[in-house]
Amino acid sequence: MRGVTLRAVEADDRDAVNALVRDHGFKTRSAAGWRWLFGGPPRAAPAVAGWVLEQEGELRGYLGNHVLAYVRGGRELVAATCSSLYVHPAARAASASLMRVWLRQPGVALFLSTSANAASRGVYELYGARSPAEPCFREGYIWAADEGDLLREGLERLGAPPGAARALGRTLGPVARGLRRVARLTRPRATRFHGEVREVAPREVGAAFDALARRLRASGALQVSRDAAALRWYLADPDAAAPPCVLGAFDAEGLAAYTIGGRHCAPGRRVSELRVLDLAFRPDAADAVGPLLAGLVARAREVGAGLVYCPPCGPQLAPVLRAHRPYLHHLAHARHYLRAGDAAIQAELDRPGAWHATGLDGDSPFALVG
Repeated sequence: MRGVTLRAVEADDRDAVNALVRDHGFKTRSAAGWRWLFGGPPRAAPAVAGWVLEQEGELRGYLGNHVLAYVRGGRELVAATCSSLYVHPAARAASASLMRVWLRQPGVALFLSTSANAASRGVYELYGARSPAEPCFREGYIWAADEGDLLREGLERLGAPPGAARALGRTLGPVARGLRRVARLTRPRATRFHGEVREVAPREVGAAFDALARRLRASGALQVSRDAAALRWYLADPDAAAPPCVLGAFDAEGLAAYTIGGRHCAPGRRVSELRVLDLAFRPDAADAVGPLLAGLVARAREVGAGLVYCPPCGPQLAPVLRAHRPYLHHLAHARHYLRAGDAAIQAELDRPGAWHATGLDGDSPFALVG
C-alpha cells in the first residue's frame, strides 16, 4: 500500500500503540509494562518486540511479538506467538505485511497462536498455519462463582434494563446456586487428593516447580517451558488487573500440580472472570485438579469475579477438565493455529495429541484486561 511503512516497534511507540489498540479492546501498557514486554521471558532468544505500520507520521497497525522457549520430546525449540494484531481501516490493505514479517523471523522453529479471532484466523490460514483437528481446541470450560452476576449479564443481553437485570440476578442467583448444589452440577467434582492445596506466592515459585517441569517435559508433548524462572516472569506483569493467583497441590513427592488464575474482563462483557492461565500436573496426580479448580472458584468469589474460565486446551488436559462438570463454551471458530518452519516438524505436529496447550502456551498472559 502506497505511503505505509513497516518497521520494528520502538520503546518510544508506547503511547501511539496504546491509542491505536485501546478502542479495539486490546490491553494497553504502562511504561513499566512496556519494558517488561521488551525484556521477554528468560531463556527465550532475543527478538524484536513487534512491528508497526506507519502512515504520514501516524501508527496505523501493530503486531506484538513474543518469543518463547518451547520443548518437544526433550528437545528445545524457539517459538513465537503474537498479540494485539490490529490495523486501522485506512491501512487495512497493508495488514498482511505484519503477518508476513512475523512469520519470516530468523531462528524461530514454531509460530503459534492460542487466541485467533474471526478477523485474524483468515490471515493465519493464508500463510499456511493450521488449526489442530481435535474438538477440544474449540471448547472452553466455565465454573460459576456468582450465579447472580451471570444471570444479570444474560438478562441484559436479552434486552432487560440494567436495573431490573441486576435486581433479578440478586434475587434468582441464590436459587440457581441452590439448585446447582442439589444437582451437583457445574462445580468441580470432589476427588481424593492425599496432600495439601495452598496458595503459592510468586517468590516461592522455585525448585519444586522446576522438578515438576522436568516431569512434564518427559511426556514428549509440545509445550512451553514451565521452569520456575519463566513462571516468575509471567507472574511479574506490572499491568495485571490484580495479582495472579497461584495454587499448588503438594504431596509426599513434592509439587504434584499447580494452577495459575488471572483476573480478566473480556471486551463487551459485564462479568469479570478468573481465567485459567495454566494448569499442570504429574501423570499420577490428576486427582489434584478438582481441589485446584475449587480453590480458583473460591478465589473468584473473594475478588468479585462471576466465573472461572479455562480457554480451549490440548487433548491431554481436556478430558480431565470435562470430568469436573463445567459449562461447555463451544466456539464458532478455531483459536489455536500452528505453523512450523520445517516440513518434518510440521508433519510431526499434525498428529493428534501433539500439542499440550494451555493459556500459557500462547499469548493469553499478555492479553488479560482488567
